[in-house]
Amino acid sequence: MQGKISGVPLAPIQQHFLNAGGSGAAQNECTAMRIRGALSPSALTHAVSALIARHEILRSTVADSDGEPVLRVPPVPAAPPLTWLDLSAEPAGGREPAMHAATRAFAAAPVDVATGPLFGLLVVKLTEDSHVLVLSVHHVIADITAVRVIVDELSRDYAAALAGVASPVPEPGLQYTDFARWEREVLLPVAERTDGEFWRETLAGVPSALDLRTDRPRPALKGTEGRRSEFRFAQALGPRLLAFAREHRTTAYTVSLAGFAALVNKSTGARDFVLGVLAANRSAPGTADLVGQFANTLPLRLDVGGDPSFEVLTERCGNTVASAVDHERLALSRILALARPARDPSRTPLIQHLFLPRLDALGTTSFGGLPAEPVEVHRGRGRFDTIVEFEATAEVTAAWIEYDTAIYTEQGIAELMRDYELLLGALLDAPREPLSGLAFASGPGDDVRRAAHEAGAPLRAALSATGGKPGSGALTVVDSAIPDTELARLRERPGQRVIRMLPLPGTDTVLAVDLTALPREWPVVLAPGPGRLVLGDGAHPLSAYTPAPLSVVHEGRIVPTGLTARLSPAGAVHLVSGAEFVTHGAPAPVRTGDDALLSVVCELWAETMELRAVSADDDFFAIGGHSMLAARLVANVSESLDAEMGIRVLFENPTPGMLTTELRRRYPHLDDVLRLVASEPDPDPAPESEAAGRPAPAPRQDSGERLVPLLSAQQQLWLAEQVNPGLLTHTIPLLLRLDGPLDSDALRAAVGDIVARQAGLRGTFVEIDGEPMQRIAPFLGFDVPMTDLSHLPPQTLRKQSRALEEETAYGGFDITSEPLLRARLVRLGEQEHVLHLLFHHLVTDEVSMTVFMRELSAFYNARTGQGAVRLDELALDFAELAAGEQELLASPEGDRLRRFWRGTLAGAPELCLPTDRPRPPRPTHEGEFLERRVSRELAEAMSRLAREHRVTAYTVFLTTVVVLLHRLSGQSDFVVGVPTENRSRRGSEQLMGCFLNVVPVRVDCSGDPAFGELLDRVSTSLLLSYDHQRLPFADILDAVRPDRQADRHPLYQVTCELQLADWMPLDLNGCASRYELLSHGTARYELSFHGVIREDAFLVMLEINTGLWERETGLRHIDHVVELLTEVTAEPHTPVSRLDIRPRSQE
Repeated sequence: MQGKISGVPLAPIQQHFLNAGGSGAAQNECTAMRIRGALSPSALTHAVSALIARHEILRSTVADSDGEPVLRVPPVPAAPPLTWLDLSAEPAGGREPAMHAATRAFAAAPVDVATGPLFGLLVVKLTEDSHVLVLSVHHVIADITAVRVIVDELSRDYAAALAGVASPVPEPGLQYTDFARWEREVLLPVAERTDGEFWRETLAGVPSALDLRTDRPRPALKGTEGRRSEFRFAQALGPRLLAFAREHRTTAYTVSLAGFAALVNKSTGARDFVLGVLAANRSAPGTADLVGQFANTLPLRLDVGGDPSFEVLTERCGNTVASAVDHERLALSRILALARPARDPSRTPLIQHLFLPRLDALGTTSFGGLPAEPVEVHRGRGRFDTIVEFEATAEVTAAWIEYDTAIYTEQGIAELMRDYELLLGALLDAPREPLSGLAFASGPGDDVRRAAHEAGAPLRAALSATGGKPGSGALTVVDSAIPDTELARLRERPGQRVIRMLPLPGTDTVLAVDLTALPREWPVVLAPGPGRLVLGDGAHPLSAYTPAPLSVVHEGRIVPTGLTARLSPAGAVHLVSGAEFVTHGAPAPVRTGDDALLSVVCELWAETMELRAVSADDDFFAIGGHSMLAARLVANVSESLDAEMGIRVLFENPTPGMLTTELRRRYPHLDDVLRLVASEPDPDPAPESEAAGRPAPAPRQDSGERLVPLLSAQQQLWLAEQVNPGLLTHTIPLLLRLDGPLDSDALRAAVGDIVARQAGLRGTFVEIDGEPMQRIAPFLGFDVPMTDLSHLPPQTLRKQSRALEEETAYGGFDITSEPLLRARLVRLGEQEHVLHLLFHHLVTDEVSMTVFMRELSAFYNARTGQGAVRLDELALDFAELAAGEQELLASPEGDRLRRFWRGTLAGAPELCLPTDRPRPPRPTHEGEFLERRVSRELAEAMSRLAREHRVTAYTVFLTTVVVLLHRLSGQSDFVVGVPTENRSRRGSEQLMGCFLNVVPVRVDCSGDPAFGELLDRVSTSLLLSYDHQRLPFADILDAVRPDRQADRHPLYQVTCELQLADWMPLDLNGCASRYELLSHGTARYELSFHGVIREDAFLVMLEINTGLWERETGLRHIDHVVELLTEVTAEPHTPVSRLDIRPRSQE
């Protein structure tokens, strides 16, 4: 683990770039110039050394200090990062291609931000008098303004070195590390208050997606492959645009932005959308020429509503740009946190398209007195959907566009730029005409008919060749949706085409649709039947390439098809929505040879979720993922691959394919490790059949008592026991009602089998030399007494049964001397039994209950002749776990966790709920467990909403409780307690014991968000808490040091949890079972909301502190949760203030 390193914490802008790409080459800014003349290697080496000596940031690296990235400034290196490549000996015709290949390789080289260098130069010598100088710098340390400063100073340093004189470049008055400190301590707190409110209001309800005439279906995961192209416009356009800008007292950029906004409107019909702009962000004194990273990407929310003229639109754009730049201080990552756009892994968040003025990284036409000109460095990157740079001068009007090649074609981008040029000219011709009155491309009618006719020619020829009976050879015709597996199989045949025949209701027209290239390309309309195709209705003239309703002209009338299509720039008619062409069947197991890392991730995914196999595209939420499984999967992946990741990483990358991509980005060495492992000879494995039939290993027999340290969760409970010995708050009474032909001896023995296997159930808790210890006793048998009430009269039986239940519910423990599990089997009838179980929380938690039921099933079924027990060997013990926990707390990782909680909970207010009774001076623990039983359909609706938002059902339940607390208290900022498994070691999920950590989750309900938006906010906070759950609550308190009040639990007083249908998976051969939690008149917290999803019902429960609330109030709170859940699952876009719930005082 990395220890403390001296350094300066990164500026927020740097942190954004580090998170966005880390060591990826996409974050390298690369520029080049061709220098006409001889270059002196010694003078250039001297100049580079002087440059990096002058600017600390250019020799900086990023180090990890207690889990926080910091800038580390090493000494000036003896050899500067300067490489020479001599191509002068190459044939004259091969030098240019070799130079471009070298610059591409230099730009694409990955950079390790921890080791550096993050700045470097390459000189390519073509001839004695011709060189290309290439500069590469990581975005973490420099922006484009800094690059211009670097080039200028390097030029002046080189000229001075060549002349043998001192450099004329002055030493900077400020280093970037000085600014980073100043920004964190002074500038950012102000920006958070002023800029934060501006961005929150500006982006409220903003659309988070903009699809601008994409040529291909969008892949499920946004990639970074792309191209960059240059387009020259008519020379006369520049002077006209500049004249318009002068006349309207604005900038050429604002005019060109308004033109592009009009193009978006004409191409999509959108009136409210976001484009991105790059702000220099150098308004602070002393930063104008400082080398470092300042540039910030800002969202421009553009308004094209009301059919404005170009003059009006230009004014609107100017105001939008000015307002955004006035609030440029807040980093984009923070703006996104405030805007909370919907998470979509197929696109960059909120901003998919940037429109920028031309970025001139050189700023000069000479170097050291020699003539110089820019050289384009060809990059294969597509960081956003598009990044457009536009330049208009009296001599040149041009655009450069970087685009994502997964969704755009070269021809499509060319047509987009052609339309931009045509529209810009039309707008300048008629600047006062409403946008709707401007047409800038030919109508699509004839093009659509011709495109469909020409595309259908091969089909007609194939049909003719087969006598109109397709189905063999290179043509397969289907009349319904085809399974994706079948389509993939057919596509493997060379030259194969798959055609769907689509009859149009009410006509004799049949559309033939080519499905062959799905899902990489849109289906193509071939249209062999009679009729003429028409796109759109002409009411709002858009681009010919804009998706629009597809109609067919049939017998003189226009018949809608219900399909949406577009004319592609290549001349085809693409169907972009409206019909199901492909069905998705069961996922095929991933082939190991395809991708070793993906295979490992898929295997771990399937193992954790207890599935036979998963595919690369299986969504964690769609196949039943929940918070406990997420914690387990993260632990398994992290430990198996030695690649630390948090639950949030899984939730943001919820398919094996996406997670594999993210793991590769974070840990580029994983593929090499797996290749090395694969190259080693395999040990002789046991035959699969033998492995499958192997029974569970015998429990480890302890020869005598042994003492082990307590886990942190157990320490908290032990301390509570010292204050209130025997308090029932920490006991868990439970009934298992069993109907059927039960083998009572086998069940009682099976309970003993669990105690023999699980050392934690044989523990008592004692104090040794002032330290609490767990004393593990050897297994000497376990008594499960049998009480037979079946012979009693019904009334007496019920009375006696109830008395036994009371005895179980109110039974206590002496934790120092007796087992902390009690069991009793009660016989009520020949086929009716109840197993009473009483646990102390010291030896169980939520996961442990699942373990107990699974093992009880396994041992019972084995004892009743259902085969051998199939349970994995327990690989961990408590001594090892306790030692690991203490090691964590003493490590830099423990310090990082403390910093997180200290920052997250700083200034967190207490939740103040109205109570029925005055709050006593000290907390009391009298309570009652209340319950409402509602339809299972509500739980299913909750799960559907969760899947739509890519969160868990628990997050929906928790957010609903948050809404109730917000409405009852009137507070927008408060903390709730959330139970976490806290089992980060692989194998710990098989142990019985108390690992549970109830962590704080701070929620933000400000700004009257819609429920869906609040759901995303709560999910973000919840995932952060999950990712930091390893710090015990006592240590969180010690780190945060909140104002302690004797009359309430510190930090949170309300908790919330949800148990799913598989929580206690009891499966006893031949018996139906159901569990029942018993109330024992206590409450650990003021309010504890519980949801339990069962096969036949959804139980909403609340444990209330009866010292504060009446029973009726608790039942009313449950009803409010049910009512809210019903409303928000039906209308998640409803603002919180409009949800139908009133505080108790207003009822």
